[in-house]
Amino acid sequence: MIIYFEGLACVGKTTLVNYLEKHITSAITISELPKNYLELGKITDALCRRNDERKCTEAKESNKKYDFTLVDRGYASTLVYNFIEYASKVSNEYLTTLSWYMSGILTHRLVKPDLYIYITLDAKTAIKRAKQLNRLSTKYAWFNYPQIGLTAYDFFFKFLEPEVPRLVIDGNLTLKQQVSLINQELVKHNYTKRT
Repeated sequence: MIIYFEGLACVGKTTLVNYLEKHITSAITISELPKNYLELGKITDALCRRNDERKCTEAKESNKKYDFTLVDRGYASTLVYNFIEYASKVSNEYLTTLSWYMSGILTHRLVKPDLYIYITLDAKTAIKRAKQLNRLSTKYAWFNYPQIGLTAYDFFFKFLEPEVPRLVIDGNLTLKQQVSLINQELVKHNYTKRT
């Protein structure tokens, strides 16, 4: 089963993914960025798109060996981030990413998950967490326009992939509460392997 974890920055995706990987017997995590990303130079839109294709390829392969493939951010994040970044600019760059997504889905370079776990958190709390973690940077659109990001995620789930099951989790819940909700969702969809 392939599960993509989505949501704005600092809502708790990586914390939840790492927790689940440690507590599931047959699970593997595909990280947000490759371990050598600092050597790759500037993180550009093109790099993010290539990275998403890498994650999808790894997810397909991992799905043959593991009960759960946990992907920390999928291509939805690239679409959402690009939308935030270019929403206030006169630019057609977002159309490049949208075209890449459509082509990737049609050619199976991009793999839809079996389940989305979408972690929500109000923008104020996410920004407060970012400050505490010293991750706040004015160069990242996640922190400058979080409301646009929430709207873009809503659009993505409703109009681009409405057929993929989605579990919405409040990022203020404890890890134990979040895992309980995930277990309920897996039972609801008749997935026999549980966390």
